[in-house]
Amino acid sequence: MTDLYSPNRSGKPPQIIPAATVIIFRRNPAGGPDQILMVERSAAMRFAGGAAVFPGGRVDQADLALARGIGNGLDVAEAGARIAAIRETLEETGLLLATSEPPSLRQAQAARAACAGPGGFSGALDDLGLSLALDRLIPFARWLPMHHADRAFDTRFFLADLGTGMVDLEIVPPRTGTCSGRVPPKSSSLPTKASFPSSSRPAATSSG
Repeated sequence: MTDLYSPNRSGKPPQIIPAATVIIFRRNPAGGPDQILMVERSAAMRFAGGAAVFPGGRVDQADLALARGIGNGLDVAEAGARIAAIRETLEETGLLLATSEPPSLRQAQAARAACAGPGGFSGALDDLGLSLALDRLIPFARWLPMHHADRAFDTRFFLADLGTGMVDLEIVPPRTGTCSGRVPPKSSSLPTKASFPSSSRPAATSSG
């Protein structure tokens, strides 16, 4: 896919990095438009610092290794992207998506803490007796921007419907034009708040 790019300053095509993002929405408990979860990246981060974004990040080798073990009828790249979206959402917000059985708050908290340990996300799932249901993430889009850069993210976007809106997150009202959750650099402590700005409900199906 590097032929889509103009060379960067070094005269070489950019490094293509696989990534995944999940658009999480829920039906508004108070009625009205459905709500979408967004977080705000720390201004100190190299990529999109200070931006309001959907949870997500790059696909790690550990995500691909777990994908090879799970399968779920998906190819490794697709399954790995879904796993990365689930893991990154857990790390950034404390919300554990797409498990076969709904996790308790204690399980979600324990899984989030264990992600930083030697067993990583896969070990956390094993320790807590949880399994992933990757088909609960709905493929929505794939974005590989064409620009002059040293690296570019080949990002797969997914949808996740939380249904009734009962989630174990502290919901805070968004500021005008942005959101209230803050995602610090990976080496820092993780956020405890996220926001659900109102939005029109996205379609959960695709044609073709």
